[in-house]
Amino acid sequence: MSEPFRVLIVGAGLMGNWHARYAQTGGGRVCGIVDCSQRAADRLASKFRHCRSWTDLHLSLTQTKPGIVHVCTPVESHRDIAKAALETGAHAIVEKPLAVDAKASEELLRLARDSGLLLIPVHQFLFQDGFRKACRAVSRLGRILHVDIVICSAGGDQGTRNLDDIAAEILPHPLSLIERLAPGSLDDREFSVHRSGEGEWRICWCAKRVSFSVLISLRARPTEASMRIAAERGAIELDLFHGFSTIDSAQPTRAAKLARPFRRSAAQFSLGAANLMRRASTGEFAYPGLRTLISEFHEAARHKGPSPISPEEIMAVAVARDQILARSKA
Repeated sequence: MSEPFRVLIVGAGLMGNWHARYAQTGGGRVCGIVDCSQRAADRLASKFRHCRSWTDLHLSLTQTKPGIVHVCTPVESHRDIAKAALETGAHAIVEKPLAVDAKASEELLRLARDSGLLLIPVHQFLFQDGFRKACRAVSRLGRILHVDIVICSAGGDQGTRNLDDIAAEILPHPLSLIERLAPGSLDDREFSVHRSGEGEWRICWCAKRVSFSVLISLRARPTEASMRIAAERGAIELDLFHGFSTIDSAQPTRAAKLARPFRRSAAQFSLGAANLMRRASTGEFAYPGLRTLISEFHEAARHKGPSPISPEEIMAVAVARDQILARSKA
């Protein structure tokens, strides 16, 4: 059996904590924590055996010699940290978005490819059981007609940060779901972007005879992350906060219409309860999909397998994000 990868976590905040936990349960060995705050780095490092802490990234890379680096810092720092990790021979998994724009993302992906290393952003919704179930179910529901994604985030509570900047950081989540569900749907599109206020975005477009709508709100409550796929023979509803989906393929009869609210509630209750028990049993206590993504990334790195998110997917999301941001400022 091969030795577990030595893992370096850069960023000791909320996401750094969860990355470290899931990296350890995914077969890695957390050997170092880097943060601009020595106190924060020490606190997280104390949770793992023989784990050291630093405030200096390059010193940590030299002394730790990690096999995988997890980048959990603000987006403005992603490019430089990921580049430094790749140049020392480490695979890198980076919180979304991968970089500030598509040009920087392409540069990093090229460096990873030329170095024979894996590099991915954290698009964890793709790895939720509910989304994978939805992808398998689509073929039997006929042609997809409409896809709607709604994200009402508590991120607007984050102090004095610009709400549009937070919305821009959320954007890769819905875009990655759409690209995985319907490849090519982000390519060279005329995105219609409506902003009713700071941090309040609605994005619409059509591709391959499917209409897409993404709503991101930093003020609307309650918090929500949901996706609805409407097809010719049924609909799929995904709860992206909890990681499960329900499928309704009932025939359009009067009885089915009358029973729909009860059928829907019963399905959500039973599947939601089962999903909660599954997550508890596997130790997936937060951010559904992240544990699976990290585990599959570590496996791919260990066995030199294909990346769990292809470079083509990553670039499709990065380019579309740039186009939407440009439209939002027009």
